[in-house]
Amino acid sequence: MNFELKPDTDFIIAIDVSASMQTPDCHGLTRFNFATEKTKQFCKEASTVDEDGITLITFGHKIGIYSNVTDETVQEVISNLVPDECATKTDEAIHKAWQEHVINKNKHTILFVVTDGVPQNEKKVLEVCGHIYQVCDNPGEFGIVMLTVGHAGDDLLKFFGELEKLDIVQVEELEKISFYGAVGKALGE
Repeated sequence: MNFELKPDTDFIIAIDVSASMQTPDCHGLTRFNFATEKTKQFCKEASTVDEDGITLITFGHKIGIYSNVTDETVQEVISNLVPDECATKTDEAIHKAWQEHVINKNKHTILFVVTDGVPQNEKKVLEVCGHIYQVCDNPGEFGIVMLTVGHAGDDLLKFFGELEKLDIVQVEELEKISFYGAVGKALGE
């Protein structure tokens, strides 16, 4: 895979912490544990480019945000997370990531959204992603890669098919993709 990753690229990882992430269907691990192991790997790879650390967003019925998470601090942050929330507010996680991008005046941001379920409000997710798509100054400004974990049901796959109609959104299975593979997807490679 050949692509140029700009040195001013910022990475945001949003992790679903809804209770369904406790399902143990990822090679003997819960979806959450599998997702956090991959997040640690992604954080390590991202730290070679995003020197001030990634932003980690958690979403369920609440939104949590952890800034400047590095390879050295990711374990501490993740060890305090519990997948026990009663909703999947994906739209709010994406909106929060977009706010971070705008407030920090990032030139390039790649958002990885790790989730196992259909969002609480599909319409709002489509609206948020549609808005971001419309206001981006250039195609590489903000990319979203939806990373499914566990068994993705037909409803989720159908919804993600709708999202992929926007050029800024790509969908992949977390189990089958590496950090650089996900970055390549975000960059349209």
